[in-house]
Amino acid sequence: MSIPGSQIVSSSNNIQANWTAIHGLAPERFDAYLRTGDKDQLDAVARYAWNIAVCQELQSQLHLVEITFRNQLHNALTGLHAVTWFNNTQLLSPDEQKSVDRAKKQLQQLRRPYDPGRVVAELNFGFWTQLYGKSHENDIVRPTIHSVFPHYSGTTSLKRAAVSGPLREIRLVRNRISHHEHVVFDPNLPKVHSDMVKLLQWMHPQMAELAGIQDGFLSVYGKSWPEFRGIVETLFA
Repeated sequence: MSIPGSQIVSSSNNIQANWTAIHGLAPERFDAYLRTGDKDQLDAVARYAWNIAVCQELQSQLHLVEITFRNQLHNALTGLHAVTWFNNTQLLSPDEQKSVDRAKKQLQQLRRPYDPGRVVAELNFGFWTQLYGKSHENDIVRPTIHSVFPHYSGTTSLKRAAVSGPLREIRLVRNRISHHEHVVFDPNLPKVHSDMVKLLQWMHPQMAELAGIQDGFLSVYGKSWPEFRGIVETLFA
């Protein structure tokens, strides 16, 4: 097969040449997709394509879990303190205060005002999940948890442990995807997806419905990499 205008080497004898071109871009990254017993290197390329598709299907849930959690928590803390609660040095640790300072500095560089909504949006997911860590059990978690998760339907009483663990795992997957790392080999990935669905339902049913519109994770993850073998063969075999 040939693709007009492309630099792809296309013939049944040139899988190795195409793999060399792909692998040479980032050897350590692509080596992670090789497995003993592979038919050829296109199996690794198929796994790479599968990982891309799975990451894409996780994006809507990741997006809405993050913005829903941060805004639910921001609204709850606003009710307890003030809309500028993030300026309260008695509430936040020194590291958390530094995160707020960095967010404000970024807004300053963009020549934008320190509006509370802008500061909230500039703070990363790690900041927000840290606020539900053990160190904030008494000053943030207990006073806000029923406001942040008003539709909780778990089998036990609503406590930090029911949400902090899932939030941490979701953040780790989010970060791996943001750094374009592989996630498909993580056997815990279906549970992380299930936890995202569950947390959204507990926080905001309408946002959970929106996330579901674009959620094809189970279908794409369930196909696994052999489904992508035929696709990459049309390109590189």
